Amino acid sequence: MPDLPDQLLLVVAWPLEAEPILRALELDPEPPPFWVRREVAPGCDLVVSGVSKSNAAGCVAHCVGPEKDTGILDVGLAGVLPGACAHLGDLVLATRSIFADEGIETPAGFQTFNEMGFALLDGSDEVPITPAWRHRLSGFVEHEGPIATVSTCAGTDAQAARVRARTGAICEACEGAAAGLVAHRLGLPFAELRVLSNTTGDREHQRWEARRALDRMGEVIARILRGRVLVRR
Repeated sequence: MPDLPDQLLLVVAWPLEAEPILRALELDPEPPPFWVRREVAPGCDLVVSGVSKSNAAGCVAHCVGPEKDTGILDVGLAGVLPGACAHLGDLVLATRSIFADEGIETPAGFQTFNEMGFALLDGSDEVPITPAWRHRLSGFVEHEGPIATVSTCAGTDAQAARVRARTGAICEACEGAAAGLVAHRLGLPFAELRVLSNTTGDREHQRWEARRALDRMGEVIARILRGRVLVRR
């Protein structure tokens, strides 16, 4: 695996997440169609995958290949989990991206695929983050820690507490581990960076600051791309 790539693929789930990045880079804010690469900076293309693990994995597999020497940076909004000691608008860099709800519910509790003997990746249900990327991105964020990738978002207090207890994650989102698994299978560097846009738990009590979070994300990603932080020197 190369230490750092010459070409970076920036993956967001939804057009709403692409627009502030494009604006911060002083580009036409119209996002590209789903699964279509758009050059947004020297050595960086942006792609909109669509929401969910399936879209993220399919998009990354479709858009990159090991012969392109491309690394994957998955970015977007996330919901902060209870007890995480983080605030809306904060940026979180994954130390690992965790498949949080791939497994089986039993009378004794939840079992991961790994615990059942069907590990998703190299004896684990977690995707590692490329160490060199983590080192270079750490100065742009308030927090580093696990990020949970879920298919069912935590819209009840009980579910949010279970995800937090099971994974120790700071926040949850819907794509990171899936994009990272494909990157890992292809031998490509990978990182996941999220901005906290909302609380999790009972829907009627959730707090949202999506607009502020999106603006913050755009500003930081623009700084990363303009600084060529993830390009080999």
